[in-house]
Amino acid sequence: MSGSHESLRKLYECSHKNLDLLVDTSKEVGVHARLTGAGWGGCVVALCPMEKVDMYVETLVNEFYVKHCNVDKVTARSHVFATTPCHGAVIYTH
Repeated sequence: MSGSHESLRKLYECSHKNLDLLVDTSKEVGVHARLTGAGWGGCVVALCPMEKVDMYVETLVNEFYVKHCNVDKVTARSHVFATTPCHGAVIYTH
């Protein structure tokens, strides 16, 4: 994930300093992340072990959103959420 972000940042120049800060903050706690979507200030997706999820979310809330974006914790928590992989799209036939 981190290597993928780095190549997107360097080769395609489609990252943003805020995305890079989210990725760097993630790496500091041992979670690998990369930009997703269109980049240029979009969002990151991270691979995080279940036992680190709460700590990781709190780290992003405190170290990025509260410190860097100057938003309160309630607002910050609305921007960070955890999800788990699922089966994805399915086509049902009769």
